[in-house]
Amino acid sequence: MKFGTQKSTVYKLRNDYKNGYISTSFNDKSKISSNIADAIICDIPLPPLYAKEYQDGTLEIIKGGESFRILMDYMEIGSYGEMKLKFQAIIEDYMLTIHIIKPPYDDAKLKILMSLLEG
Repeated sequence: MKFGTQKSTVYKLRNDYKNGYISTSFNDKSKISSNIADAIICDIPLPPLYAKEYQDGTLEIIKGGESFRILMDYMEIGSYGEMKLKFQAIIEDYMLTIHIIKPPYDDAKLKILMSLLEG
């Protein structure tokens, strides 16, 4: 199983998410919160995301998806638009680390990784 790591701004990830290149299985919009945005503004490091890459280059976030989706939804329908532009810029420029599992996948190793991440 091969891994790649990339750093990307929240702004780029948001565009990829809106264009369908990134997906999550998390769908609970009732948890939209500014805590993640507040953490970014206060320069508190967020944990890395783990994603599975498909043959077509799209990514599915398999760990950290809840936080990612909450941040994306907050930027769309939360009070993000009411923030001062300097705070919006801090959030959009924040660098997230994504560990990407590249195909082909080794199911046994993927299962071990998932158990470690849930641990």
